[in-house]
Amino acid sequence: ASAAVASMLSAELASLEEYASEQRRQHSADLGLRAAEIAQSRRDASSAVFTLKQTMVATQQVLCAEVLAVERASVAAAAGAALRLKAVEEAAAREYEERVQQDTSDLAQLQESQRLLSLQLSAEVQLRCELQSASLASESVHKEQRHLLELGNNALRDELLGVESELQ
Repeated sequence: ASAAVASMLSAELASLEEYASEQRRQHSADLGLRAAEIAQSRRDASSAVFTLKQTMVATQQVLCAEVLAVERASVAAAAGAALRLKAVEEAAAREYEERVQQDTSDLAQLQESQRLLSLQLSAEVQLRCELQSASLASESVHKEQRHLLELGNNALRDELLGVESELQ
C-alpha cells in the first residue's frame, strides 16, 4: 500500500513538475511576445514621431512660404498658421509621452506578473518537497509497523510452540 502511495505521490510530483515547467515556458513565451510588442510599439511611436517631424518640417516649409505670401496681405493670417503649427508640435509631443508612459506601465505590469509567477512556482516546489517528505515519512512508518507486526507474530509463534510442547 505504501508503495502504491509513494508511486501515486511520485506520479503527482512529476505531473506538478511538468505543469510548472510548462507554465514557466508559456509565461516566458508570453513575456517575450509582450516585450516584443512593447519594443515594436516604441519603434512605431518613434517612427510616427519621426514621420510627424518630417511632416511638420514640410508643413513648416509650406507654412513659411504661405506666411511670406500672406504677410504682404495679412499679418494676422501668418500668426494663425504659426499657432496651428505649434499646436501640432505640442500634440505630437503629448502623444509620444503618453505612449512612453503606457509602455513603461505595461512593462511594470509584466515584471509584477513575473514576480508573482515566481512566488507561485516557489510555493509549488516547496509543496512538492513537503509531499515527498510526507511520503518518505509514511513509508518509514509503514516499515516500522510491518517490523513490529513481524516481531509480534514471531513472539506469538514462539509462545504457541511452547504451549504445544507443554501439551505433548
